[in-house]
Amino acid sequence: WSLVNRSEVDNVKFDYDDTNQYRLKFDRIKEFHHNLIFKCCYENKDIKNQGFIKLNVERIEPPPIVSYVPNNQTVPIGAEATFSCQSEDDINIQWWFTPYYRPYKTMKIINNQKYRIEKNHDLIIQSAEKSDVGIYKCISINKNNDETTWIGHLHVDDTRSNVKFHRVERKDLPPAPS
Repeated sequence: WSLVNRSEVDNVKFDYDDTNQYRLKFDRIKEFHHNLIFKCCYENKDIKNQGFIKLNVERIEPPPIVSYVPNNQTVPIGAEATFSCQSEDDINIQWWFTPYYRPYKTMKIINNQKYRIEKNHDLIIQSAEKSDVGIYKCISINKNNDETTWIGHLHVDDTRSNVKFHRVERKDLPPAPS
């Protein structure tokens, strides 16, 4: 084994296992090892062969952390429902809706007369109707395209029913698990 594209690299220690497998082993990979090229040469009587390996090192970030997550709600017809989905990081947050009456159809939510997505990524459903009943999914995506998903269920009932309406205020919400 030999290092091809750099003549001297600090802290590069590599070793190989000479048991007919010729593996290249690293103790600890660092960011400065990115794009190192190693050459393996093999000679045996009449056979001469070589191969190259390029080391690609990427920084792995933790999945997105959501500090306020959506909660299940039961609201009367015509009420406003708010689902929280906030992150401390600058990540991409999307909202999706799967209606109970059409569980095979999931729709991406965009700002319109029915739905409003705030700057802090809260989803506000204006004037809730029976057709708004379903699962609201918050998906947060970081730069590595890692996803964190949280869901909240919305139930909408007639104000004349005996249903106890339930909505947790943000100040009463527990923080997301860490």
